Amino acid sequence: MERTMSLLTSIKTRHRIAMEIQNLKSRVVQSSDRRARYKVDDSIVSKPGTTGVDPRLLALYADVAGLVGIDGPRDELVDLLMEKDMGNCLKVVSIVGFGGLGKTTLAGEVYHKLEGQFQCQAFVSMSQKPDMKKILINILMSQKPDMKKILINILSQVSQQECIGKEACSEQQLIDVPRKFLKDKRCPHHLQKVCDEILKKCGGMPLAIITVASLLADKASDREEWMRVRNSICSTIGKNPDFEEMKKILLLSYNDLPYHLKICLLYLSVFPEDYVIKRDRLVRRWIAEGFISSDLEHDQEEIGQCYFADLINRGMIQPVGIQYDGQAKACRVHDMILDLIISKSAEENFVTLLGDQNNKFAQQDKVRRLSIDCRSRKHIMLPPMTVASHVRALTIFGSADPVPPPSNFRFLRRSAGKQIPQTYWEAFSVKYMRLSIRRIDALPEQLGDLYYLETLDLRGTIINKLPKSIVRLQRLACLLVDGLELPEGIGNMRALQELSFIKINRYTSASSLQELGSLSRLKILDLNCCFSIYTDHLVTSLTKLGVSSLRSLKVQIYSCSFFDPLSNSWFPPPYLLQEFQMTTDYYFPKIPKWIASLDHLSYLDINVNPVEDIVFQILGNLPALAFLWISSKATTGGRLTIGSDKFLHLKEFNFTCWNSREGLVFEAGAMPKLEKLHIPYNACDASYVHGELDFGIQHLSSLKHLHANIVCYGAKVGVIEALECAIRNTAGQLPSVSTLQIRRWGCEDVINDEKQQIGEPEASSSN
Repeated sequence: MERTMSLLTSIKTRHRIAMEIQNLKSRVVQSSDRRARYKVDDSIVSKPGTTGVDPRLLALYADVAGLVGIDGPRDELVDLLMEKDMGNCLKVVSIVGFGGLGKTTLAGEVYHKLEGQFQCQAFVSMSQKPDMKKILINILMSQKPDMKKILINILSQVSQQECIGKEACSEQQLIDVPRKFLKDKRCPHHLQKVCDEILKKCGGMPLAIITVASLLADKASDREEWMRVRNSICSTIGKNPDFEEMKKILLLSYNDLPYHLKICLLYLSVFPEDYVIKRDRLVRRWIAEGFISSDLEHDQEEIGQCYFADLINRGMIQPVGIQYDGQAKACRVHDMILDLIISKSAEENFVTLLGDQNNKFAQQDKVRRLSIDCRSRKHIMLPPMTVASHVRALTIFGSADPVPPPSNFRFLRRSAGKQIPQTYWEAFSVKYMRLSIRRIDALPEQLGDLYYLETLDLRGTIINKLPKSIVRLQRLACLLVDGLELPEGIGNMRALQELSFIKINRYTSASSLQELGSLSRLKILDLNCCFSIYTDHLVTSLTKLGVSSLRSLKVQIYSCSFFDPLSNSWFPPPYLLQEFQMTTDYYFPKIPKWIASLDHLSYLDINVNPVEDIVFQILGNLPALAFLWISSKATTGGRLTIGSDKFLHLKEFNFTCWNSREGLVFEAGAMPKLEKLHIPYNACDASYVHGELDFGIQHLSSLKHLHANIVCYGAKVGVIEALECAIRNTAGQLPSVSTLQIRRWGCEDVINDEKQQIGEPEASSSN
């Protein structure tokens, strides 16, 4: 009997083990099939190098005023809107056509053309579901371009020479000179014919032309390659281009993508139409999905950002929010490309969409990635549990009711939604979790059981404390919160690479501050410190982090006791630091010595009081500095000078100082790559040189955006107006300036004496 009972028990145990083995085998086979299907292999995954966004595309998305062929349709629409015989009646003009024709671009050009002719104006972009869109209103000032200056600027750039004495030339002469210079300098002659044929096949559709051009940009000047592209595009000669023709052209570019980019692009079908997709957030999702592998030289984040830039350069996604370093911080997917990747995702059973009335649930045997859009519909019909049991990725936009039971999601990797049930914490294999709703105010202790969790994003919630179990998350690399306290035992989280935005207060223990320094893989640290005890422990930890992996440090600290030790010495300096930003009432009395040794520093936001010439001499020698924001209370002495050999790579400069006295002057050759400038001028202390107001702005040859703040306290109206006129005239000497914004501050304290002259020294220079 005992042997029989033992045999029965062992049979049951063996059966259970056999079932588990069978399940593991099934999962291994599925993983192998998936790897083969997506062709993800180290031998074919490209290595990143230093991929950046193609500057040609940045110019295209940043400024469309120079598009060829847009003037005629734009002027026709302007005439329709400005017809005199219609009186004060409401006027509506519609621009119709399928996606990719350039309707939004044309409407934007009409809007800018009519700016200044109305008391108020607005440009609103909507998707096909306008009830779910936030309206963005931009009221901008526009100036009529100086065509001669534009032509001189074009000639200077194409010939790479200063065009001295060309002011006296006529516009026709200025057109003829670059035409002769550029003659025979287009695509090689042997590609001219095939190029014309490709353009004809694109049917004049801007999106198609951009997409094919991005495809050809990576091809060699090989006629056979160009012929292959031409033959792949079905001819549109003799018929009107339609939606299907556009899809064929877009499909050509999709098929040309390498395998790793195809997967990353297909994943974008998770997001709704016209959704702004943050770059860093998207890269973390790609990593959680296993789309990105690291190598010895680059980590997964760096490789993922290169993939993001590659998709922009190939015209498959549109950049949003170009930063100082030329990189896009987000992207959008054009409606037609989104339709394409949605259809391809359905074919591959890559993503399943629910909630959009235009997308019906396909009855697949297995749903691998489920995206639920609940923003326009309260009740969503979920897939059967037998189908949903294979879901490994869940994304929710809006509030799903009910939320799919997570216990059925055996391979769930991510969640991006606005509700989370208690049973969700049973999803043991989740890698990426993002919550963003105000109703979530606490997390359970089961959070520590999510062993594979790599990214936890709690921004947008009202959670006021992290559970103690969070320090058990040994694989957590990214923790994003809204000012939550530094957890006790933070030193156990050795995989952390980003910690933002964590709070240190009077409840924070000295041991936690000491353990912070043991996070040797930490690259990004964003601190909010509102206490003055244990400051030495925090400084010691920052010193340790500085010699390991720290790349970015943002501090919001309202305690001088923290900055005092850093004002003179941070030894050894954080040599790898690329970004330093301070938001505080504290001002360094001078530039700390350790900052001068940061050869990799590209972003610097610093408070210094007072500002002297030595500040610009020190910072101007930083070899990688591209963004600089200096905040101060006052300057010393007379006018500050920025030398000709300083700030050779600076792209954006912000100077905040309401007592800047005579202001700054830029020598010839200073800041040769500067594109954006925010600068104050005190009207009372405006300094005249040879009878004129001279700021040296005319020497900033690359300047595109100028924002000037005129401090009017105690100044005369005539002086203020003369100062503003001088700024406009100086900016007018730079043909590349596309944005000029001048604001007045302290107008309530202006001396309004119209009879009094500006003053003897200024009288001769007044216009």
